[in-house]
Amino acid sequence: MRSTYCAQQMEATEQTFTSWDGAELFYRAWIPDKRPNKALLLFHRGHEHSGRWQETVDSLGLNDVAIFAWDARGHGRSPGERGAANSLHDVIKDVDVFVRHIAQGYRIPLENMIVLAHSLAAVTVTAWVHDYAPPIRAMILATAAFHVKLYIPFAIPALQLFRPRFVKSYVKAKMLTHDREQAAPRLTIPIHSSFGRSRSTCFSIFTTPRNDCSPMRAQYTYRR
Repeated sequence: MRSTYCAQQMEATEQTFTSWDGAELFYRAWIPDKRPNKALLLFHRGHEHSGRWQETVDSLGLNDVAIFAWDARGHGRSPGERGAANSLHDVIKDVDVFVRHIAQGYRIPLENMIVLAHSLAAVTVTAWVHDYAPPIRAMILATAAFHVKLYIPFAIPALQLFRPRFVKSYVKAKMLTHDREQAAPRLTIPIHSSFGRSRSTCFSIFTTPRNDCSPMRAQYTYRR
């Protein structure tokens, strides 16, 4: 049995912003009736989209906080080949433009923002914080994909050698949750970006060192 903790459900509005290369990326915004000066930014895992955050938004019950969630490039209703980006750095730049779009468009200072990133997005957001040093209030990393165990022997050398266009994942919907009601939509919703398949962004993270900074062990400071 599920319960929600907010007094009333906030309906999402649908918006877009123009990223660094002119791409119009889609996002959802949950804005309280009284204009807030605090924001929570949600970044979904691979093969997902912003609509999946609705239940989380309802459960949080943050009626004095604006909440924003994007569809990453190549995901959901954002343009681009499904599950694809030319490079990890492109997505990192998307993150920076998105955050600054929220700050300017909704007049919410970065110091009043918390970012929450899930799985693969946690890697991207951590790299953004490392590269751009934004003065956000806090960063929350949920099941961050800093280390992924590949069960197939010699998987990494094989990926580096053959550089496949797509890689079929062993992750199934039933492995993500024990709740059958939660697992079912992941198998049936067409907006998901080819669930279980991943292209160059994920490949570059796990097989190729970044040119602009070496692999790192991140340390985080949270302000009070």
